Amino acid sequence: MSPMQALVSATENGALAANMLNDVGTVEVGKCADLVLLEADPLEDIANIRKLGFVMTNGAIIDIEALPYVRVFVRE
Repeated sequence: MSPMQALVSATENGALAANMLNDVGTVEVGKCADLVLLEADPLEDIANIRKLGFVMTNGAIIDIEALPYVRVFVRE
């Protein structure tokens, strides 16, 4: 799976599977303003998804330092 396919799977396809594509999953006018801006291009290296620039939820930028850090998936 390419980095682009992984990103689409996690966003647009995830919203489609949850029957929420009208509200979330892509950046479009009228959808919920929940998004993550990255410091580096995830298409160049998928590990760049860990390089957060800012996080926005409900249209407001939130403090990244206040986010909990708990790994969900860990590869040994």
